[in-house]
Amino acid sequence: MSIRQILITVCFLIPCVGCGTPTAVRNLSAVQSRTMESYQQSLKTYFNVVMKFADGQVAAANAIINSNVREMTDLQKEDALDNLGKAKTPEDRSAALNNYTKAILQFRSTAEGQLQSISENVNKLRAKQEEMISAYGELVRAQKALDEYIQMKKADEVILDDLAQLVGINQEKLTQSVTDIAQISQTIQTDIKSLQNQK
Repeated sequence: MSIRQILITVCFLIPCVGCGTPTAVRNLSAVQSRTMESYQQSLKTYFNVVMKFADGQVAAANAIINSNVREMTDLQKEDALDNLGKAKTPEDRSAALNNYTKAILQFRSTAEGQLQSISENVNKLRAKQEEMISAYGELVRAQKALDEYIQMKKADEVILDDLAQLVGINQEKLTQSVTDIAQISQTIQTDIKSLQNQK
């Protein structure tokens, strides 16, 4: 069941509380509450898997960067040796060594910046997922509270209004978190592809 379907069901159940809560509505509410709790656990498990994958992508990016740095170092070394062989004065040799050192330092700095960017995006992804789980947890708590009222066949409009507001606020948080997670994931993929294309 998707988050949107759950929210629609919760919003549907809130007005039903004042209708005398027939048995079918009470049963649906109880099932909905259990389903949301179960989905919350599945969501946590899913996010744990996603983060392990993202951490693996950071490790892969690090390996690619190290390989690219070694490859670039070897290429620069060949050029430096060639320039040293052509050097006629101590100044020419010094310039060749300085150019070699600058090129290696610049390439390593760029590579470290790329890895830092990927790591930061993975951390943003982790934070957004935690935000999403928290917002969903609030929805689960709202559903449990609603279910308790439905099961008791009572309606307190102030509490139901509070629950409806809580559902709306957390729906917005969930929607924004999903959008942010998609954007961050796309950035990580783009950064990884960029690294792979540098070879």
